[in-house]
Formats: sequence, structure tokens, C-alpha cells
Amino acid sequence: RDFEKDIEAEPRIEENQAITTEDVLFHRLCSLMEDKKLYLRAGLKITDLAAEAGTNRSYVSRTINIKTGKSFSEFVTQYRINHALELLKDQGAGGMKFSEIASASGFLSGNSFYKAFTKSMGMSPSEWIAGNR
Repeated sequence: RDFEKDIEAEPRIEENQAITTEDVLFHRLCSLMEDKKLYLRAGLKITDLAAEAGTNRSYVSRTINIKTGKSFSEFVTQYRINHALELLKDQGAGGMKFSEIASASGFLSGNSFYKAFTKSMGMSPSEWIAGNR
């Protein structure tokens, strides 16, 4: 894709408010994450997302940081945590094992899921389930 042509083709929000390059790229990145669910790929790398978006890793990293204040890893992890939360809501305590939820959410291991979940939510997955019954 020709990223510059895509930017020119994007509509403006208001007459006096131009859409920035970061706005366009961030929208594309979020669409890829949400529509293609790229975050479910356990080995997802910034270069993979950049290739899907038709740009390079530097633009992806910079855009994510500008728009969210997060790193690429934190950005992907948040999508994975949100996916895991949906699975936990659907399954409750009697459904999938945490290792299965981790794998189904794109985490490489149950341990990495547990750490990321606890850091993001301020409680363990078990505590979250107990508080959301």
C-alpha cells in the first residue's frame, strides 16, 4: 500500500481540524488488531503489524507511543487482556483453565498471562473471577 496516498484519501474530521498521519496509522493499526485479531498470534512482532499496515516498525512504534503512551508490547498485551476478560466472563470459574485462556488470548504461556493480567488489572485472574460472579 502507498501510505501517503491513503492519508490523502482519508476524510477530514472538520474543516479546520486535519487528520494527522498518526491518526490515520493508529486507526489502521486498531482496525488490524480488532478485525483481524492479530493480537491472538502468540509470536506477534512489531514488524508483523507494520507489514500488515503497509509501513515500517519505526512508524508503528512512534504512533502507538504518541496515541496511547504505551509501547508496542503494552499495546498488544492490552488487547490480549481484554480478550481474556471476555473469555473469563463467558466461561466463569468452571470453564477453561488459565493456561487455555492464556493460549486462546495470544500469550506464550500461562505464566506470562498471569503476570500481565495481574499488572493490568491489579489482581489475579482468580481474584477477578471471584469479584465478578
